[in-house]
Amino acid sequence: MPQDQYRFSHLGIADGLSTGSINCFYRDSIGFLWIGTSSGLNRFDGYSIEIFNPDPADPLLLQSKDYRKIFEGPFGNLWIQNALGMSIFDPRTEKFSASQFYLLKKMGLPQKEVKEISRDSHGNFWIIQEGEGISKYSPKTGKVLRLTSSGEKGSLSTNNISWFSEDSSGNYWVIHTNGIFERLDGKINKITYTNNELYNTFGGDIHDYRIVVDNEDDLWIHLYKDFGIFYYNAEKDLIRNFSKNTTPISLNSNLITDVVKDQDGNIWIGTDHGGITVVNKEDFSFDYILSNPEIENSLSHNSLTSLYADPAGIIWAGTYKNGVDYYNKNIMRFDHHQNLISDAGSLPFNDVNVFAEDEQGNIWMGTNGGGLISLDLKTWKYTQYLHNPKVPSSISSNVIVSLLVDSRGDLWAGTFLGGLNKFNGREFKHYNRKENETGGVGGNSIWELFEDSKGNIWVGTLEGGVDVFNPDTEEFINSSEEGGEYEVHCNYISAITEDAEGNIWLGGVNGIDVINPLTGESKHFQNNPKDSGTLSSDQILAIFKDSDDNIWVGTQEGLDLFNPNAETFYHYNTMDGLPGKKVVAINEDDQKDLWLATAYGLVQFRKSKIEESTGRIVPDFQKYDDEDGLQGKLFNENSLFKSRNGTLFAGGLNGFNTFNPKTFNFNEKPPHVVFTSFALFNKKISPLQKVNDRVLLSKPIHQTSEIRLHHDENLFSMEFAALDFMQPSKNRYRYRLVGFDQDWQEVGSNDRRVTYTNLDPGTYEFQVQASNNDHVWNSEGATLMLSVLPPFYKTPYAYVLYLLLVIFLLYFSRRNIIKRQRRNFLFEQEKREAAHLHEMDLMKIRFFTNISHEFKTPLSLILAPIERLKAREINLEAKEQLETINRNARRLYGLINEILDLPKIQETPLLSTSKGNIIEFVEQTVDSFKILSENKNINLIFHTETKEFVTSFDIDKLDKILFNLLSNAFKFTPENGTITVNAKIVDISSTTHKKLLQISIADSGIGISSEDQAKIFDRFYKVIQPENNNRSGSGIGLSLVKELIELHKGTIEVESEPGKGSVFSLSIPLQKIEIPEIAEVGGTSSENFLDKTLGKEVLGGETNDIPTLLIIEDDQSLLTYLTKSFNRSFKVFTATNGQDGWKKALSVQPDVIISDWSMPLMDGAELCAKIRNDARTRHIPFVLLTAHGDEESILSGLKTGVSDYIVKPFNFEVLYSRIQNLISQRKSLQQTYRKKIEVETKKVDIEPEDDAFMRKALKVIDKNLNNTNYSVEKLAADMGVSRTFLYNKMVTRLEKSPKELIRDIRLDRGRELLIKSELTISEIAFEVGYNNPKYFTKNYKKKYNMLPSEVRTKLSCD
Repeated sequence: MPQDQYRFSHLGIADGLSTGSINCFYRDSIGFLWIGTSSGLNRFDGYSIEIFNPDPADPLLLQSKDYRKIFEGPFGNLWIQNALGMSIFDPRTEKFSASQFYLLKKMGLPQKEVKEISRDSHGNFWIIQEGEGISKYSPKTGKVLRLTSSGEKGSLSTNNISWFSEDSSGNYWVIHTNGIFERLDGKINKITYTNNELYNTFGGDIHDYRIVVDNEDDLWIHLYKDFGIFYYNAEKDLIRNFSKNTTPISLNSNLITDVVKDQDGNIWIGTDHGGITVVNKEDFSFDYILSNPEIENSLSHNSLTSLYADPAGIIWAGTYKNGVDYYNKNIMRFDHHQNLISDAGSLPFNDVNVFAEDEQGNIWMGTNGGGLISLDLKTWKYTQYLHNPKVPSSISSNVIVSLLVDSRGDLWAGTFLGGLNKFNGREFKHYNRKENETGGVGGNSIWELFEDSKGNIWVGTLEGGVDVFNPDTEEFINSSEEGGEYEVHCNYISAITEDAEGNIWLGGVNGIDVINPLTGESKHFQNNPKDSGTLSSDQILAIFKDSDDNIWVGTQEGLDLFNPNAETFYHYNTMDGLPGKKVVAINEDDQKDLWLATAYGLVQFRKSKIEESTGRIVPDFQKYDDEDGLQGKLFNENSLFKSRNGTLFAGGLNGFNTFNPKTFNFNEKPPHVVFTSFALFNKKISPLQKVNDRVLLSKPIHQTSEIRLHHDENLFSMEFAALDFMQPSKNRYRYRLVGFDQDWQEVGSNDRRVTYTNLDPGTYEFQVQASNNDHVWNSEGATLMLSVLPPFYKTPYAYVLYLLLVIFLLYFSRRNIIKRQRRNFLFEQEKREAAHLHEMDLMKIRFFTNISHEFKTPLSLILAPIERLKAREINLEAKEQLETINRNARRLYGLINEILDLPKIQETPLLSTSKGNIIEFVEQTVDSFKILSENKNINLIFHTETKEFVTSFDIDKLDKILFNLLSNAFKFTPENGTITVNAKIVDISSTTHKKLLQISIADSGIGISSEDQAKIFDRFYKVIQPENNNRSGSGIGLSLVKELIELHKGTIEVESEPGKGSVFSLSIPLQKIEIPEIAEVGGTSSENFLDKTLGKEVLGGETNDIPTLLIIEDDQSLLTYLTKSFNRSFKVFTATNGQDGWKKALSVQPDVIISDWSMPLMDGAELCAKIRNDARTRHIPFVLLTAHGDEESILSGLKTGVSDYIVKPFNFEVLYSRIQNLISQRKSLQQTYRKKIEVETKKVDIEPEDDAFMRKALKVIDKNLNNTNYSVEKLAADMGVSRTFLYNKMVTRLEKSPKELIRDIRLDRGRELLIKSELTISEIAFEVGYNNPKYFTKNYKKKYNMLPSEVRTKLSCD
């Protein structure tokens, strides 16, 4: 029998495969092969392997790399079963997830573990779940059909399914874990047959059964136990068990690991330690496939762990220790026969030179040192004939270089140095050249034997020319360079043939001689480098006449075809597809294709077309080498032979190959081409990887249709692969970049990576096509759009911008020329008009100045009595009326002064700014019009979203702006009308503190026409009013408003409609002030005070014991007197009005406040009420100074919350004593608060109404107690206050700085842990926020006068 011809290709660790046993395979819908091993998930594209495993940092994933099964689900995900359960792998993101139950919910399936997924011929998915029967999911409709055990007829026997398989009739076979197998009718989805034989055999034991349905719809059932395989004949309803000791099938091992069916219907049975048994179903014959170290492409290991038959017909075999083997009969098409030490019946000697066939069909082989070998093809038995010097009738030499079976049936063997031998079946007759003998053979090295059409035998020798042997007379006629019967030009004859006209072609090392035996004439063909029609080389290795009488010549430089009409030669070389130049043998198969033996393997020349113009046969070469099963790439000369049945034999150094091209099944399926890699600057880009702050590939490259590159990303590479695994190394590719490449570039499988650099900006399309190992091309191929974005200065927008810029420059150049001429023309005219207008303004100003002086006298007479009336004791309502009269009279007095100063506004446009809450100022200004609004029965509304905004502004000028606008609104708003004032602060810049104050004053008055709106801000312009309207103004107010707003670098606008009212909107830019300046009377500036305070707090020093005193008095002489008097014992701060006093109280946080009652902007009572209503200041003692000594005034003052009430004139000693008493009371209160602080800050019992701030501070400190980096700055930030405010607040309440408070709380907590816990001192130090235990011990000793270790010692003694 011939040797086992199951030859495998191999993948192992050297190819990038992960280590361990090969557990499973799956080929996905794209064409990638997935291989699950005990250490990783591998994806194979025919050339390289990429390994995937779950992210070890993801706690939701099953962290197992031992993959057992692989399925593809309905949504394109891979369901991968590992040692811990089921994981989902998304090929689009190339990531693992734990979304099994999410996908099950999406399909409407139970939330149970999936065991198997199978896809039937209709595209439906059958899903086996643990204890849930089997479910059919249709991707087209999204519907699910669940089949379970219900006890009804036609339902499943159990819900525990082990395996599922489809037969050719559209029915399905289901086997349960207890051994029952059933047939499910695919049309009605009902069970129509049940078999319990295996159930009975194994007593219902639970096993992991598998079913394979063969081409006759019979079943092959196995389980991983020592039971062999079970064959079920569906037609006969009969089960048979095959094992090691059974017939007609005998296994090598009873441990079955996997079973598959190949494309010919054979059953492959993989076993543990028994290799593979291949069963031919037709006759139940079988072959063993075993590992054989002597055979290079044999099975690599006898312990099989998995088998898989992919859609292309390739059988993939996973081994326990030695990677992956894969087989298809079309991968290795050539049977290889060689000498094996392990097989005594194998080829006796490997180096085969030449073949011949006798009349009985036996094959004779001449070897290069192993004598003559005959092969009986019926029994595949070899017989070897060796030279034996002791036996004269033995063959004359063991090196046989030529063979011939002549028409008489005699076998002729030409040897090297042993002469010519003729074998009659019993003995050898020798023909040798003897010295000084004529008429014999021309030499003892017989290189070529050929029988012509007349029965003569031509004998080509190595050094003696050619001999013609007449079998009848047994005479040799010699011809050589020295002379003879025929003219020949070479003594070394390497090739002989006869053409259709009976001419004999002799080839050697000096070209070809063509001899006419009848006439004796000869022609000589040689190589002429200057003539392309001559031979390609003078070294002739083979000459062959095909069935179409064409003469083919193999030379050292390639293949030549003789053109008999022109007596020239056509040439074929590597440019035409030959793998190499040297052609050592030529033959023809039954399909008339030529076969060439070369130094690079065998080459098939398909003679398909002929060029009409030249008559040359178009080359179509296909190369075969050792990957196809050849004995090697190098073959011996004259080693190609075709037997009568069409089988070709080819010999070489490692034995010989047999093949019949008629049996070749060529790979006619075009390969699917995918992109496998994209690299930027030689770095591979992965899906979702960020490149230059953007995701370049949102999904894998094989699913990507377009890539956008920046102009500076100018070095990129693409790699592609044809997903055809027959012989990936023989796939061919052609590619082009449309927009860059002019033609297709064809490359081999080793050049699948293409790199481009410095592409111009634009859109390109990269196209790639591939052919399989049999040169079948996929013309569709794969495409990838590439967009190279231009730099901005080369974009269409930039060019449009350039054009617009040129047009703009031209336009403005022309416009400037015209404007310059027009400006020159108007200049003189404007000068004349300006002079005239100036003269008119001066006249108006002189008029208003004169009349304003006349108004001052009566206004003075109004103000004096009002002042006297105010000093009298009158009721509060009357007093408020007098205050309103006084305020507005003084404002009138100020307006008169403004008119007098009107000419000076433009001369001295300076702002006198002071700091304050501008929102509060606006609100107070609006409130001053409340009495007027009540008198005129006008609804006055003020609204703001910002309650406080501290900034620098000119109080006087802003007051004038608001007064003028509100006065106009009241002037032109009728009774029952509405005036609304809105104020808000908006951001100008997010990076600075610049803000914008926007104020709108809307009235429901008579309105302003659009014509007048453009002029109302002109000086002295007055809107013409109806005759019955006596509310006309002077024409100064709005002009003054606009000028004052412009001094603030602000703007004012008006929107109005006659009869519906007007809206004046003004905007003034402001700068927010975080910490107002503090004017310290006691010789220290606010900045110095702030620096000192902060410095003390940072250094942890004690606060100054001198109390602070704030004096608020508008009388400068009294203020000076009080300051000097208290400056000896207090740190004194001063303010001249209630508003400034409020700001000082917030920033300074004094120990005591002394305030006058009657003050501008805010009186003492209002100030006291504001201080008492604010949590930040309500604790400060407040002493009110006033000239009102009646009981009603005293009661009114006390009701506002003052701590003491001093009537002017007063005794300073009394005042001083009362201040001291208040400070003493305050210190007693501080002691009380200090006692309330406990270690557990959550239990601090502080009155929430008065001390919310302190409660929050303690809570924040407690929360951050173990934070070693927690500082006073972070506490202030968490409390939302400044560091200075926090410091003052803590010292005022607790006589402790914030730093001391944090320290004490930490030490108190540490003390509690020392007593109650078993933590070490170091652990306690870290627990309470100390990063140095020594520093904790030091502070603890300082506070408690005892070391922490002493506390522990004392506790242990107690």
